[in-house]
Amino acid sequence: FALELIKKKETQDRGFRFCLGRLEKIALCKEMKRSFDFSKITDAIIKELIHQPFSSDKLIRYLKCINLTSKQLSRILSIVTNESKNIYSWQCYHIWQLFVFHNYINPELINFAKTIISTRTKYPPPNIAGAVLYLGSCGSMDDKIYIAKKFKTFKSYLIQRNAMIATHELKYKQYAKPLIKNYV
Repeated sequence: FALELIKKKETQDRGFRFCLGRLEKIALCKEMKRSFDFSKITDAIIKELIHQPFSSDKLIRYLKCINLTSKQLSRILSIVTNESKNIYSWQCYHIWQLFVFHNYINPELINFAKTIISTRTKYPPPNIAGAVLYLGSCGSMDDKIYIAKKFKTFKSYLIQRNAMIATHELKYKQYAKPLIKNYV
């Protein structure tokens, strides 16, 4: 039924939200998850991230419940890194969260996150906040220090909040106190 609704472009309907909710519950149940084939619906939902970006919050909630392959994550990566595909900044924010949730460590994505953070004026705050969160979770300790050093330039509450989460593992006296505390 969910695949039928996607084909008809009816992902905003109650029926589709109902299907996603049920699929999420199945995916969260270990016993059921093993015997259920999510591949067709998952691939269709990844395509919908491009075709219907306004539904991203619901679609990504489902994708967080599913074991994604590196190929599927790579397809999602192309949405974040290709400006012609990511027209909504909040879509990017949700996708960055998805990468964090699945601990998807990818050198291309780490470099892209650094680019977003270093050229902030080109990107909207939700995209920057997602990149900061991703870099803090999937990057190295040097990446966390990089975020701390950039903190004073972050003016958005959302970016600051994610930067504090991203740098929480750094030593307070050495990094948080001199680089973050006075700019919150």
